[in-house]
Amino acid sequence: MKPGEKKVAVLLSTFNGAEFLSEQLDSLLAQSYGCGIYIRDDGSTDNTGDIVRLYETKYPESVRVVRDDRGNLGYKDSFLCLLSAARADYYMFCDQDDVWKPDKVEKSLRKILELESENPDVPCCVFCNAEVSDANMTVLDSSIWHYSHTNPKYAFNPYDLSVNTIPSFGCTMIFNDAARAALDYRQGLRNNSPGHDFAVICLCCCYGKVAYIEEPLMLYRRHSSNVSDAHNFTRSFRTIIKKFVKSPLSVLSYYRDRYDFLSALGVNPSRYKLAFSIFKKIFARAKLNLT
Repeated sequence: MKPGEKKVAVLLSTFNGAEFLSEQLDSLLAQSYGCGIYIRDDGSTDNTGDIVRLYETKYPESVRVVRDDRGNLGYKDSFLCLLSAARADYYMFCDQDDVWKPDKVEKSLRKILELESENPDVPCCVFCNAEVSDANMTVLDSSIWHYSHTNPKYAFNPYDLSVNTIPSFGCTMIFNDAARAALDYRQGLRNNSPGHDFAVICLCCCYGKVAYIEEPLMLYRRHSSNVSDAHNFTRSFRTIIKKFVKSPLSVLSYYRDRYDFLSALGVNPSRYKLAFSIFKKIFARAKLNLT
């Protein structure tokens, strides 16, 4: 990295990801714009730790392993640990099983610098599109937004964020240091607060600026062991309804967490009442067909 360039920290939380991890790490090291790679293993029981240590030894200038004695925290809080440990101008969340295209960091950084030039000193976030692939990297859909039946414009309205599938998947985001404050809000709430990526996009939507890149800059790999999800709408919708039938409190808690977070940001969440009434009607119509 040349003197004076902006520092970008890529935050990678791993957990039993040995099958695909090397391919992802190779794609990070091949970026056209150099970045620091921060890795925290969240208690893997396979040989993920061996792979991480190998890359740390082989690429000491690029790879830093964040070590602590906190054990398995779950991916949300593991990412928070990484964010606390990293020091950079910009941050990017990274999943262990995807593959980034060589110019993902460069193009993401260029876009957020443009956004900041017009909106200085505010939380800023940029997210990109992604191709969706299977475990063998065969492309299933050229757009993650099409695949998940979401819309990037949902990221500009806090009420859309509250009730829709979030278009700004964590692994597609870059955000500035001002947006780190979102995680302070999240940690002040109860343990089941929304995820790290939801916190960032909400803060930027409410108090800063958000932009997106139409071009897919990564391959979002879908396989049997994924923790995060971007199912197509039909499968995702039926899954939510089934969960509501089996455990309505868990689904209501999911939306309550979003409600609490937006409330903490000072957003009037009155439209939640409308959202819940619509959801109840959908549930009433669908429950008899889900046996």
